[in-house]
Parts: sequence; structure tokens; C-alpha cells
Amino acid sequence: MKDSDFYSSPEGAKYFVSQLSQGHKWTRYIADKLNDKGILCRVEDMKVAQTVEERKDFYNEQDIIFTGMSGCLEVKSQSIKFTKDPSTFPYKTGIVDTALGWSRKNPKPLATVLVCIHNGEALVVPTSTQDTWVKQRKYDRFRKINDTFLMVDSSLLKTFDDLADWLLARQSQKL
Repeated sequence: MKDSDFYSSPEGAKYFVSQLSQGHKWTRYIADKLNDKGILCRVEDMKVAQTVEERKDFYNEQDIIFTGMSGCLEVKSQSIKFTKDPSTFPYKTGIVDTALGWSRKNPKPLATVLVCIHNGEALVVPTSTQDTWVKQRKYDRFRKINDTFLMVDSSLLKTFDDLADWLLARQSQKL
């Protein structure tokens, strides 16, 4: 089954919208946490492609857009459990994105925030670690396809506070 076939099916479309809604909720959550720390950012309203052809309009969508400086963040909600301490990440590697999804991002996000849907804790994959990421072919049980994912070694994960401190310093240089 091709990816576009899955999303064209009623089951696939329903799954896609539910995942998009969940992801958007967590993206807003992270943006709110950043704004609470004085980091100026926003999240666009959620939009859904109505046709397979319209999907290309969303290839380069940015999750969190900074308004007090240049740049954006990617947010990935995670069903695995971890805390704000990177050592609690339960696997040796974590998924950053699909290889195709990442290749379409322009500009590249400054970081990818992994947020735990069980407790709202967040860990961060700095884009500066991109040279260490490895491609891994994995089966996506929801889309029912094999895909190539970019994987980061969990020892490279940073805390959300590390990200916030770095972003505040970066933003203050721009104001």
C-alpha cells in the first residue's frame, strides 16, 4: 500500500485527522510554554488538505514560528514515556522525522521538540546534531507502510529548559 492510498481511505483519513489534531494540541502546548518564558512565538491554525493533491501545500509547514527572531521549531508528540531528564528516554535512539519530511523543510527547524503525551514533559533534538542522525527503515503500523526515518542517539537529547535558555539568548540578540 502506498502512503497516499492509506490517507485516501476512510480509515486513513480519520486516523490522519486525529493524529493531526493531537499533534496540533501539543504544538500549542509547547508554544504556550515558550511564550510563558518570554519567547515570542505563534502557531498557525490547524488546516487539513481536502484532497491528496492539496497535501503538497503542507509539505513545508512550520509547527512553531518565532515572532521575535528568525526560525521555527518542529514538535513531535510521543506515546512513549519519559520525563524532562534526557536519561529517562527509554530507547537508544529516537525518531526525529521521516527522511522525506525533513528533506522538504526549508528553512530547517532550529530543533525538534519531543513531547510526551502522558505527562507533557519535553525533550529536544537540536538540529546542530543532524550530522549524527542515521537513516533507518521502519514499518509504520498505522500507515501500514515501510518508511525511512531519521534517528538521533538519545545521548544527544537536551532538556526543554536548555532550549528555552538558548532561545531567550538568541531572541535578546535580535531585539
